[in-house]
Amino acid sequence: MIQLDIKTIVFDLGGVLFTSGTTLAIKKIATNYGINYRKVAEIFLDKTHRLGYKLRSGMISMEEFLDNAIEKLELEDKDKEHIKNIWFNSYIPHFGMLELIKNLKKNYRLVIFSGNVKTRIDFLNKRYDFLKYFDDYVFSYIYHHNKKEIEFYNELLNHLDCEPNQSLLIDDSSKAVKNARSLNLNAIIFYYPEKLIKDLKNFNIKIN
Repeated sequence: MIQLDIKTIVFDLGGVLFTSGTTLAIKKIATNYGINYRKVAEIFLDKTHRLGYKLRSGMISMEEFLDNAIEKLELEDKDKEHIKNIWFNSYIPHFGMLELIKNLKKNYRLVIFSGNVKTRIDFLNKRYDFLKYFDDYVFSYIYHHNKKEIEFYNELLNHLDCEPNQSLLIDDSSKAVKNARSLNLNAIIFYYPEKLIKDLKNFNIKIN
């Protein structure tokens, strides 16, 4: 068991608290509209200088993103709302994660660290009411960086309210974990809730 005095736990959203909604949405859109998967992925994924990156980094609005998306996918204006709803509804909380967050809040400062979009956050919070469990949020659309950029992690340091080695980041990306560790944060990869609980216990985290 790792003996550390963890004070702040940092959570990714998509792929950790929620399912990997973008990946699922890309498959649904490609299948439902008969469009090449790679063509859809190029639009929705968070690749630097692509539409998905510009949206998540706050450079364009959701409406601008959808306008560009339907043009590139050769769809009609009436499809915009449908595509947005497919995307947003593909995010579902992993089983037991909201209860885990609720329990962790009793003993730890909880922070969200996410490449995300305000309209999607608003949608998911209205449906699942999860933001109330967190003390602070670090979203890409506010700070204009994504998780591939170390500047985003430097911003996270300002929200920990503790020393980096007193924090623990949970992310489903090995690259994100590597970036966090380079700044002296503790970090673990999320695979599924049951394994996460075991990993948290290895850090002597109080769960109940």
